[in-house]
Amino acid sequence: MIKLLVLELLSRRPMSGYEMKQILENTDAKRWSGVLPGSIYNAIKKLDKEGYIIISSVEMTGNRQRSEYKITQKGQDYKLLLIKDALSSPIQYNGDLYSGIGFAYQLDNRSAISILQDNMSTLNTEKKVIIAGKKQKEIATNGELSELSSIVINHMIKTIELQSQLIESVIGVINKGNNSD
Repeated sequence: MIKLLVLELLSRRPMSGYEMKQILENTDAKRWSGVLPGSIYNAIKKLDKEGYIIISSVEMTGNRQRSEYKITQKGQDYKLLLIKDALSSPIQYNGDLYSGIGFAYQLDNRSAISILQDNMSTLNTEKKVIIAGKKQKEIATNGELSELSSIVINHMIKTIELQSQLIESVIGVINKGNNSD
């Protein structure tokens, strides 16, 4: 995913690794893509070595050298391949949560419910952060958030709501004492 993000950013305009890292941090890439912004430098090295990007300019700022990169035609082609791969990736399920639910009967009810309620609290916080991030993106784009971005963000919110409903249902079953398999 990080390679795709780097190539997409460089498709827009040449930029430095630092600029790309700032964009990923400002758009909360870790939350929606699972990409750590700091991993960008390793991706840049690999993409440069493979000929997908090249250095377009080098500036000296004090004692530091700042390289700006641009995407090559080979990189444009590779980016399209990465997009196709991303679009065909299978749905990911939260296997840890599902396994935990399946074995929750081994805990005392109070412990299981407490842990699930903590999970719900985390989900509620996550939902608030995503909604706030959507508002920030709308402000940054002068209210012109792309339709595809809106679809993705709304899906993230709906997924959190569904996971919250799942946990509420599990808590209900545990409260009734029907939690053994």
